Amino acid sequence: MLHKFRTPDIWLPYILLAVLYVTAVMLRPLFPIDETRYMTVAWEMYLRGDWLAPLTVNFQPYHHKPPLLFWLINMSWSVFGVSRWAGMLPALVASFFCLFLTRKLAEMLFPENQKISRNVPMLMIGSVPFLIYGLLIMFDITLTVFVLLSLLALLSFAKSGEKKYLLWFAIAIGMGVLTKGPVAWLYVIFPILLAPLWLPQAMKPLKWYGGCLIALLLSTIPVLLWLIPVLSQSSDKFAYWLVWEQTAG
Repeated sequence: MLHKFRTPDIWLPYILLAVLYVTAVMLRPLFPIDETRYMTVAWEMYLRGDWLAPLTVNFQPYHHKPPLLFWLINMSWSVFGVSRWAGMLPALVASFFCLFLTRKLAEMLFPENQKISRNVPMLMIGSVPFLIYGLLIMFDITLTVFVLLSLLALLSFAKSGEKKYLLWFAIAIGMGVLTKGPVAWLYVIFPILLAPLWLPQAMKPLKWYGGCLIALLLSTIPVLLWLIPVLSQSSDKFAYWLVWEQTAG
């Protein structure tokens, strides 16, 4: 009868991740240079009370990253109050979503073998890079969430041909750009270009490539909704570093 009280395997990775989060909050400080810098940027956004103002670190212009991570931290602070554990909460939520969405991606890629999708979350929990980055206040895991959403939307469009999935793709990858910049596009451009090697069914090239191109263009809208107000409040030097140097770099 004891087997009835066993924790279902599906929840075990999430429980382990939550335990690691509590351990990190209780036993480790914020790591310099990255975590301390990003928390400083979020804190100065909180002090200004203006989420669309140009970012700063030590009250000097900060043009290295887009604002989504700092928005998420400030959203957590607005609900739970300003604290280190609340500032780390978006990283935990993003890691939860990574486990869930990677399982969904495995279900779509290997529908005939559900064992693969069931094992994927435990494989991720056993992955050292995921464990290292999963609870750090950095951009990579949050970016991974939006890349996974983009790939799921892309696969759904490939299987069904329904254009609504291109809209979801555009929103997801646009939010990825708001997370870490134009590098988000790099993660989806190769699956798009190499589609003839993996498409599950025949699709006219014009429909596939034309639809994906339109979706990529639409993905700039969330970025522009932030970028235009920021540039209107910034100097030419700030605009140059934010738009050109970071993009080219």
